[in-house]
Amino acid sequence: MRFLLVACALVVAACSGPVSTERPSPSLRPSPSVREDLPALTQRVLADMDHWKQRGVQITSAGPDYVRDVVVVRTPDPAKATDLPAHYDGRVVVEEGGPVVPAT
Repeated sequence: MRFLLVACALVVAACSGPVSTERPSPSLRPSPSVREDLPALTQRVLADMDHWKQRGVQITSAGPDYVRDVVVVRTPDPAKATDLPAHYDGRVVVEEGGPVVPAT
């Protein structure tokens, strides 16, 4: 109960100043990579699959992650794929994952 009273007092103290009714208008624009770079980088990674296979890296899937602004590359053994992020300028994240199995 004491914690609740302290928390309420802090909220009241924080709100006791002047209150503005103006709200900043949000400016929501996709970053350039969301519009262009991520799909192109995904295609580049997929086109390089043979290159990585020759180096012992099996890529099972790759796709854009618009929240993290990266391309996620999945492989059964991420320890073998440590060169991928640097090769793609840090825009690739490697995760463990098997092949995509289509739903039946």
